[in-house]
Amino acid sequence: MAQPLSQISHWCENTNWLKRLAQYSIVCLLVVSLGCSRGEDTRKAEQQKASPQDTSHTSEEVEIPLELWYVNYVLGERVGYERQSFDFADEDGRRLRKVSGESCLRVKRASTIIEMRIRHTCWETLEGWPVRFEVETDQGESTHRTRGEIRDGQLIVETEVAGQAVQKSLPCPANCRGFLGLQESLFEKPMSPREERLLTTLVPGLNDIAYMTLKANDYTSLQVGNRDVRTLSIQFTMTLNSGGIFRGQLWVDERGIIVKQETDSPPMTTILATRGDALEQSPDPRLDLVRDIRIPVKGAPFPVERAAQAVYKISCDTEDLSQLLPSDCHQTVKRLGPHTVELDVHPLSLSPEMPDCHESADPSTTQATLWVQSNAPEIIRMAEMAASGISDPQDVAPALAKFVYRTVRNKGYDHAFLSALEVAERKQGDCTEHAVLLAALARARGLPARVAVGLVLQGDAFYYHMWTEILVNGCWVGFDATRERGIITPAYIKLGHNSLGTPDGLGAFLPAMKLIGQLTIEIVQSK
Repeated sequence: MAQPLSQISHWCENTNWLKRLAQYSIVCLLVVSLGCSRGEDTRKAEQQKASPQDTSHTSEEVEIPLELWYVNYVLGERVGYERQSFDFADEDGRRLRKVSGESCLRVKRASTIIEMRIRHTCWETLEGWPVRFEVETDQGESTHRTRGEIRDGQLIVETEVAGQAVQKSLPCPANCRGFLGLQESLFEKPMSPREERLLTTLVPGLNDIAYMTLKANDYTSLQVGNRDVRTLSIQFTMTLNSGGIFRGQLWVDERGIIVKQETDSPPMTTILATRGDALEQSPDPRLDLVRDIRIPVKGAPFPVERAAQAVYKISCDTEDLSQLLPSDCHQTVKRLGPHTVELDVHPLSLSPEMPDCHESADPSTTQATLWVQSNAPEIIRMAEMAASGISDPQDVAPALAKFVYRTVRNKGYDHAFLSALEVAERKQGDCTEHAVLLAALARARGLPARVAVGLVLQGDAFYYHMWTEILVNGCWVGFDATRERGIITPAYIKLGHNSLGTPDGLGAFLPAMKLIGQLTIEIVQSK
């Protein structure tokens, strides 16, 4: 029989320096706080091969409420804390397990301190199957709420942003666990050396389903505090239903408790702590998500900002960039090796001789969404005013970009990620806010639009950035509304694009998230 969860509580109280797995809420907070410069087949196979332990749950009730606190680190710097607690509730004549949590991220963005929180509660059966959940993301003046439930084999999720709500539905496997499914699985039945295990869990914040593959190695001695602990090393891969992939390593003691967790992309570590240690915070956080994740250019920089074309040599420690970086009208990717590519950046300029790239738009780039509210009266009014009397897309698009530059007057880092309607109302924000507002105005004028996530060169380093792409004459043309001219140059390296067509807009940031701390960039030439 599995051990009662109350034993974990007693054990944790006496080992407050142990490390365990973060429940990925901190990842959700981090992706929307990235610094920016101003100016299905595999999952089906995993489900079919799901091991017997995926359905071996305990219905034993915890004797006392359980509460655990953790400290989270990114790039070696402390960034916040996480709390997880267990309790029970009676609902509709049945006993449910109530799993609650809170994650807090406190960092700088270009010296501006920002603080974000995710609070989540998941109601599960005593066997550990999720029934419903609530998630609230607080980023200062803006709060986004999500509610979800499992119904007839479907995960039904409703997300509310700026007073508007959108619902989505996706298949939920019968063996899907709740927010703490990984730790529960390992505690109920610890793994053995060379054992492999498949697991499906819900992910708070991303409001998604994750498919996990665990592969145990051998036991090893791990220095924990002032003593050695015998732990089992486990490699894991987590694939989100939406397509994002995270990899890392766990160290689990003989009781099945995760005592250490590390991920490479992004570089993260989570440490179990007392409540007092977790809540202790410096008045001046050290990690700056603009300065500290910038990518210095190797060698002498070229004047690519004024060039028509630039060639870069880019290497990555963990990813195959030839599969990750897009090739389109903006750039062309050439594979040089398993971790190195040559990137030829040649952005289009609007002109009467502009070629037809034969690129197309899917419906998500033309419709109003939860984040790009192009059908809101305020957005429609702005779009008409911004390009009044103009009908040619080659003229409408730059006019809209200039309007956004002038309209978003407070170009600061106080907010992490606001929707277009929130930006229109507050007229403040950084590159993400400029990008979503421009996308909304373009769609309101009938032009397909999406956001691009990538890097922009400033001085001798690349910084993470977001801009807008608008379909003009069959070509996706980039516009940066944080700059007065609004023109994309060869100084922009595109990592990915997103229509923000789903309620969980955080997916737009995943291409950049995977590469933090992994890239080296060399300018080969510009002309």
